Amino acid sequence: MKTGISVEDLPRSFQHAILVTGWFQCRYLWIDSLCIIQDSIEDWQSESGLMRHVYKNAWLNIAATAASDSSSGLFFDRVPSLVSTGTVSTCWEGSLPKGTFYFFLRDFWEDGVGRAPLNRRAWVVQERFLSRRNLHFGSRGMFFECHELEACETFPKRLPIFFKQAWVNRFKEIDVPPTQDAADRAKSFLRNWQKISTVYMDSNLTCVGDKMVALSGVADEFQNMSSYTYLAGLWKECYLANQLLWRLSSSKRQSNGEPCGRPSAYRAPSWSWLSLDASIAGSVTIGPSLFIEILDAHTTLVDDNNPTGPVKQGVIRMRGPLERVHFQKVPRTRDSYSICEADDKKMELITVSFDEEAVRPTQAYCMPVMFSYGDTLEGLLLASTGQGITEFRRVGLFESDDHETHEKLVKKNAKNKITVTIV
Repeated sequence: MKTGISVEDLPRSFQHAILVTGWFQCRYLWIDSLCIIQDSIEDWQSESGLMRHVYKNAWLNIAATAASDSSSGLFFDRVPSLVSTGTVSTCWEGSLPKGTFYFFLRDFWEDGVGRAPLNRRAWVVQERFLSRRNLHFGSRGMFFECHELEACETFPKRLPIFFKQAWVNRFKEIDVPPTQDAADRAKSFLRNWQKISTVYMDSNLTCVGDKMVALSGVADEFQNMSSYTYLAGLWKECYLANQLLWRLSSSKRQSNGEPCGRPSAYRAPSWSWLSLDASIAGSVTIGPSLFIEILDAHTTLVDDNNPTGPVKQGVIRMRGPLERVHFQKVPRTRDSYSICEADDKKMELITVSFDEEAVRPTQAYCMPVMFSYGDTLEGLLLASTGQGITEFRRVGLFESDDHETHEKLVKKNAKNKITVTIV
């Protein structure tokens, strides 16, 4: 680095980035693999926590969005007709509208940006979100996004409003509640966080040990927006009980197609979705009432100076109804199980979603959390850690629309709530 590097010796994407930087008459260009000493654990540990500031304060983020690696470059041969809108003139009979209409590929934004190779990488989620402006070089054209608008060569001023509302995941848009009501602000905060975290968990990491670190910059930004305490992917003062009901995507797979599961090395407490290598789905449901009470929730950080970074452990203490049950799979169904108590032959039906495909216990503890969508009971599936009679780990979720099951799990234990610890 001290003697200089010939531009011709750099990968094609780097060469093109230097060219684009010159077009904008910018003096400085940051490229991670050039600015961080490769194969140096010390330099990586020092710089990885600072990269959020680089992207947050940069004037422009140049994204080789269609490139599979650094040798691909920014520029691609493309078909001009796919960049511009097509036109068609209509002369329908009857009351149908007549005139000239424009048409274009409906999924061009998601194909060109959202599902492009670069944006399948988990580290890029932080870079894309924190940067003020992103200029994406795609295989079909260039795309632009900032916190205010999205644009592209097809729509150079901005995407049409109807199109954004229907088919574009506005990744950088921050939803602001219409009122200053604390509940509205909390729900808006969760919607924004879930949009980012869902994309993040559906992305790929070369090193699974980076799971916490690669999200810490975004978490730090969200923490600066609020007064909430970050807890390994969840937020303490923001409907925490509801957040505990996160669920896997319907595929029950990681983004690379592998079965979901937890790594052998500790990464996060079982009540956090960051403990899993899996895609997560949907938004948190805020139910009208809760059956559990959170008594305490905290994490122990690896570095006290990095409150959104890796953790050594995490604990949630809660009080609520708890029922030990035995499972029996219902034939010819995917997730339906019958449950009964150890001394009870009567069976009730529930829908179960296990966190790990390889871990399907025949018995567990059901802890009802809330009713959602009318009479649907939702709750946690817990398993004993063996470290004490009231210490558990999360192994999944359950749902039930059956009133007899509600009777057994909720009303029967309403006056006999138990304090448990989940790790």
